[in-house]
Amino acid sequence: MFQRFWLAIIILLGLQLTAASPSIARYSAPHSNLAETLRSGQFKTLLKDFVRSYQRQDYTISIDRNQVEQPHRLAIASPGPIKGTIAVNGEEVQTIERGATVINLAPYLKAGDTTVLLTGRYDPGSEPVTIRFHGPDTELAHQPAETGHLNYQLNLQIK
Repeated sequence: MFQRFWLAIIILLGLQLTAASPSIARYSAPHSNLAETLRSGQFKTLLKDFVRSYQRQDYTISIDRNQVEQPHRLAIASPGPIKGTIAVNGEEVQTIERGATVINLAPYLKAGDTTVLLTGRYDPGSEPVTIRFHGPDTELAHQPAETGHLNYQLNLQIK
């Protein structure tokens, strides 16, 4: 049973790697033995990173550069327990906790691209998590899949 599970993972990973980015597709195991490779921490880390990135939901919004200084609010609402973070361009800027978490993204907006990453965990059996973005001429409301993992990327393109 255990061997079948890993065989299924390897097949799935092999199929996905054909469409993956070149850096992932060129991964070569440092071990010569398949069993050692499967037990290695490096393989497990690669698999976890791959699954997390595969499950990420992302959206892109264009923002007029003349509206950058106006409020651009991102709100995460969760009626149940949730623990997570909001990172802007790789820097953690706020935690996400039960209730409503609201952040004005205007101070973080720069010419070019700004990446906002929401990550965390919540109880998938409770009411759904809702993510809302509100800016001049732009509104987005989304309820991520109820997996218990929040992995949402908002790409803001300043034009």
